[in-house]
Amino acid sequence: MFARVSQGRAPEAVDGLREVGERLLRADPPGAQTAALLHQVAWLHIWTERYEDAARMLDHALEQGRG
Repeated sequence: MFARVSQGRAPEAVDGLREVGERLLRADPPGAQTAALLHQVAWLHIWTERYEDAARMLDHALEQGRG
């Protein structure tokens, strides 16, 4: 997905981004690796101008970090 986005092929990565993001949001128990992956997927959402999805992932990561 990272390669597709960086090569300007973002439309091909969007469905995969959503799927990975949703899995990460449901991860139980959430850990440091999950938070790191959420941040990476959130950046991809930002690069593809899916700001609401990015905000949801970053908000979730923050809540888990505070919890």
